Amino acid sequence: MQIHTTCRQTRMTPALKRVLEERLAKLERFTAVREAHVVLIAEKYRQIAEIVLKTKGKEFVCREESRDMAASIEGSTEPSGPPGVGSATSAIPSAMAPPAEFPSAAMRVVSIA
Repeated sequence: MQIHTTCRQTRMTPALKRVLEERLAKLERFTAVREAHVVLIAEKYRQIAEIVLKTKGKEFVCREESRDMAASIEGSTEPSGPPGVGSATSAIPSAMAPPAEFPSAAMRVVSIA
């Protein structure tokens, strides 16, 4: 899986890079995920981490905002709640693909493009 990062109004520190690599390493088990684009944004006191996962036909967007960038990264890669509550599992038919191919089981998905 290729990982592309963009930092807006902030810098990628070694600690943030380590946290990001640890969290995205868990996505290696999903064969459908081909590419991840990570955007880190700092706006005054808001630290935003947005992760776009690209598969063959879909894009999964995970976004989290907090006062700490590491917390934003961890929050955007945490497992989502039950189906239908902040997750994409209710929007994806189970017959479409096995659960192991979709990252929504491992991440909080904001939208599917």
